[in-house]
This record gives sequence, structure tokens and C-alpha cells, in this order.
Amino acid sequence: SETDTTTDWNYCCSSSHLNLLMGKTKSIDVDILEEDIKVMEGRNFVLINPQSGKALDVSGGCTHDSANVQLYTRNGTGAQIWMLEPGGVIINPQSGKALDVSGGSTHDSANVQIWERNGSGAQKWDIIFDNVTIVNRQSGKALDVSGGCTDGGSNVQIWEKNSTGAQ
Repeated sequence: SETDTTTDWNYCCSSSHLNLLMGKTKSIDVDILEEDIKVMEGRNFVLINPQSGKALDVSGGCTHDSANVQLYTRNGTGAQIWMLEPGGVIINPQSGKALDVSGGSTHDSANVQIWERNGSGAQKWDIIFDNVTIVNRQSGKALDVSGGCTDGGSNVQIWEKNSTGAQ
């Protein structure tokens, strides 16, 4: 169904529906199937942590390699816009850089940053719709807010999947 919205780009999921709110124009609901991930490819979205209501954000709006990824209050800046590319790479269009696990680590608490696209497993992600978890393909670990914090500026890392609000 299509409806007018007053929200910026947003990405929301439940276990049964994917809802893409697209730039103050329309909302598309589709049943979740494996192939429905294609709906997201090439479209901008904001990732919101439901526990905190805060957005996945590149700290300070930086555009250089190794810029830290954090949670931050929604502010409508390019630091909070993401785009899924084929192959599971999540790009920040403002910087052109990929969501990346620092050093290609597969360990719990490995930091998440942005980095020049390099095709490595550190930059490939799956969106698991059972509880809307974003999982790094190389490590099998989930995008996670350190310590389950809900404050702006809380660090983002990877951690063993645990179905908490931090993921």
C-alpha cells in the first residue's frame, strides 16, 4: 500500500512485514521473503535501534576510513543514511564507504567503522528477519550496541547473537 508520510528515510521491520518509508512520499509494505531483501537494494534508509530509538550514525559525520559508527539521536544528516548494495555491503552514501568490522576481526566487541569498499567479509552483512538482526557474514556475529547502552554516542560493535535490544 502507498501512503504519504512526513518522515525521512526510515527502515523498520517486524517478523512479518518490511516497511520502507521513502523520503516523505510513500510507504511500501511487503510480506517478508528471502527475495524481498532486493526491495532494499539501492535505496537509502536509516537504521533505528528499537531499544533506544536512536539511529546508526557515523560519528561526527566523518567521511574518512576508520570513522567510528555509533548510535545517535536522529538528526536527518547524511551520517545516518545507509544503502544496501548487492552482495550484502551496507554503504554510507555521504562518505561512499562501507560498514566495516575493524581489522576484519571475528571476535566479540570488535569495533564497527566505515572503510573504503574492499570486498572483504568484514563488509558483508545479512539482515535476519526473525528478530531484525544485522549479522556480519564473516564472523556470524550481530551488529550490537556496546553494553546495551541507549545514550547518544554509544559505540557499535559485533557480538554473538543474543536477541537483546542491543541488537
